[in-house]
Amino acid sequence: MKTENRQSVAYLEINDDGYQLIYHNP
Repeated sequence: MKTENRQSVAYLEINDDGYQLIYHNP
């Protein structure tokens, strides 16, 4: 099942410490 949500965009940042999810609400 695929769900599209245009109101919330999440970016996954990977760095040396691990990973971080950053949410943007345009």
